[in-house]
Amino acid sequence: MPGEYDDNKEIIRSIISRITNLPQSQINDDAQLGRELPADSLTMLEIAMALEQRFKIMIPDADYPELLSLDAIAKRVSELQQKRDVAVA
Repeated sequence: MPGEYDDNKEIIRSIISRITNLPQSQINDDAQLGRELPADSLTMLEIAMALEQRFKIMIPDADYPELLSLDAIAKRVSELQQKRDVAVA
């Protein structure tokens, strides 16, 4: 599933870019949201809600502090998609 993970990462990069008004080229895989990229708690909530809508997943509130970079978000989205798919099957 590396292709799906990479596709997800580009979609997530696009979501972060749209919400933070940063060019996608400035959103590196390991850039820290809130430190290297402008994102306060409301921005993070907006990103999480956009991810939930786009990927049809539920991100538990407890996960928010772990969603610190594009790479971390993409990994968590992939995990939640797998859980969702297993629950449906």
